[in-house]
Amino acid sequence: MAQLRQQASPMQILPAFSKNGAIQLLGSKSRAATSQEAEQLDLHVFKNQ
Repeated sequence: MAQLRQQASPMQILPAFSKNGAIQLLGSKSRAATSQEAEQLDLHVFKNQ
């Protein structure tokens, strides 16, 4: 989980999220995801696993 937070760019985050089935959460926001959005999604994803 710590690795995901360190990788702030969407291109690095997307592959990790797709493995967790969370690609749908990003949707159209993936193109403009900020590190803050990524962190919120990160918390949401791992809370629901």
